Amino acid sequence: MSRIALVHSVSLLGKEVAERLAQRPDLCTDLRLYALDETMVGTLTAGLDGAAFVARVEEDCFADADLTILCGEIELDRQALALVPPGGRAIVASHAATTDDGLPAVAGVEEFSWLGRDRLLAPSPAAVGLIRLLAPLRPLGLRRAVATAILPVSERGAPAIDALFEESRALLALARPAKPAIFPAQIAFNLLPGTFPGEEVARQVEVALGLDGGGVLAVQTAQAGIFHAVTLSLQVELDRQIAPAALRKLLGSSGAGTLAKRPAALGPVQAAGEEELLVGDVQAAGAHGFWIWATIDNLTVGGAGNIVRLAEQLLRPGAAS
Repeated sequence: MSRIALVHSVSLLGKEVAERLAQRPDLCTDLRLYALDETMVGTLTAGLDGAAFVARVEEDCFADADLTILCGEIELDRQALALVPPGGRAIVASHAATTDDGLPAVAGVEEFSWLGRDRLLAPSPAAVGLIRLLAPLRPLGLRRAVATAILPVSERGAPAIDALFEESRALLALARPAKPAIFPAQIAFNLLPGTFPGEEVARQVEVALGLDGGGVLAVQTAQAGIFHAVTLSLQVELDRQIAPAALRKLLGSSGAGTLAKRPAALGPVQAAGEEELLVGDVQAAGAHGFWIWATIDNLTVGGAGNIVRLAEQLLRPGAAS
């Protein structure tokens, strides 16, 4: 029997995790829902056996949990994480979490470095996408990588989705949208500087891949007026020469992601709801450089999919810390 405590299960990511755990009786036989956010406490939501109430996080509530998964805002989730007893295992999947909150881990990548650790960080979806793209390129001699990650509003939760919808509806009706409450300016039909720092995305990637010394990757984030899926524009420099078509084929065969059938048409619309990172066009950029275009759903493969796969590894027999 595996008891999993899911904190802030009413968030967009929390709901996705709960739905997946409900489909995995082999992984989770007792799912307990908690929150520190008072708007979520007492909420009736989906559990393993139908409806379940979200309880308030209290001292000792994680004492008998085999695994605690945190899916809220990091300010509150840090308070909950402090109540996980020594030796208790936790996956921090909180919005705005950093490498200070846990060791970045992506299932299937460098697992020897994080198996047996008590605190894992489920990286930001942008970091998950970059980790999966860069991991198979290291044998080619990865010199340098620079990326722009275009983030969807669903990274900021349901209120951000509602804000984008209401702004879009107002603008299409030739009305003035309400004053922005979540983003610094109108987000509908717009592109703004990202609020989640690119330096933290790069740090998560470098730690997860064990890139000695860091400084290999630079990331800039941008906030777009789109609902779901992170879009990545990645430029890499390699020691070895390889044709763009061969590099793209390598990304597909290595398990990094699925090759888009129509690379020129690949965008967040195509990635939304997909269970794999989608790799688009790969173009040459000098003798040893390449541009790679890819997209990843932030709630499925970039979020809950990775979290559940991490849980599988942490809860499998013999994986106790």
